[in-house]
Amino acid sequence: MRPFSKPRALAAFGLTFCWWLFGCSSDSPPVATKTPEAADAPAKVAADPEPVTTNVTADETPSTKAPATISGIPLDVWPDVWFEDPLAVAGTVGTPVAGNATPTTSAPANDAVADPTTVTNAPSGTAGGTAAWDSLLSGDGIQLEAKDIRLAFKQAFQTVGRYNGNYKDVQVKASVLAVLALVAESHPDSITWQAHSPQVRDLSAKLSAAADGLGRQSYDPALRLYEQLEQLLSGNIPANLPPPDTESTVDEIAPRGHLMKRLQQSDDWMKANTADANGFRDQSEQLRHETAMVALLASVTARKDYDMADEPEYAAQAQALLQSALDARKAAEQSDFDAYSAARDRMTKACTACHLDFRFDAE
Repeated sequence: MRPFSKPRALAAFGLTFCWWLFGCSSDSPPVATKTPEAADAPAKVAADPEPVTTNVTADETPSTKAPATISGIPLDVWPDVWFEDPLAVAGTVGTPVAGNATPTTSAPANDAVADPTTVTNAPSGTAGGTAAWDSLLSGDGIQLEAKDIRLAFKQAFQTVGRYNGNYKDVQVKASVLAVLALVAESHPDSITWQAHSPQVRDLSAKLSAAADGLGRQSYDPALRLYEQLEQLLSGNIPANLPPPDTESTVDEIAPRGHLMKRLQQSDDWMKANTADANGFRDQSEQLRHETAMVALLASVTARKDYDMADEPEYAAQAQALLQSALDARKAAEQSDFDAYSAARDRMTKACTACHLDFRFDAE
């Protein structure tokens, strides 16, 4: 990973997944940097996280015209798809973050919250830990998500034309599948392709990297990887398959920006399907899956392999988002729409707060 600058700012999450989780979409995985603009913000806000920023390319020339602002903060820092006055909204949640202060969101009594900075299922080349990723997503949840991904791949690789229209989604889904395989490797539940999970992880990571553009020159190598991956998921071993890579780090296996896009998909689904009590009730099963995916990917992207994840403020914001997702899942399990709505608000406000402190540029 290339180094990045750390301008002065409020140091908060940068958890890139918040950037994508609630409104942000970019074609490239992000690098988190603290925003100098944030130093002039009138108030600090509480943790909870990844963002919606205006994409800036290397070829853009800075304008001499003063940028539009909200409360004195440049507009491109704000997640403008949500709130006209994000400072007012963000200021309504939790306790201001100062130094190493932790968010005030309390954990439900019956839900153990995984420490987002440590995991049990990392390859030997990564820093290990004790957080139970398997407590965030069940074996059935892994297989459900993998089934959806396999169906999307099957459709995308039917023709070059279909691939051209979906290659960016292939990148995202392949990275998510790599994470599922990482978790599946030592998951206590039965998963049909669990014995091949290290190879599934590696092929998924390679597929995500290979699906890098339009046309047959990208389609052909990506198709070969997809065909090998499908064999593994069906219980067969492809010929000449290399041994598992034990040296890759989590950020190499699954770029953070891709995982953020999956988080964005969860947010979009929740907004479209669970905004009222009827939808909340009717979509309870899928809602539990989406909130579990948010919790899992929140924990994964808090790994210290990712830029800025070793900073205390980042970890605090990661924990806040993770807790909000767990609260939302618990509310879905208990059919408590009011509690679910409150948890969803905390998730969204967390992203707004994150934008006060971080800007995310393409890697």
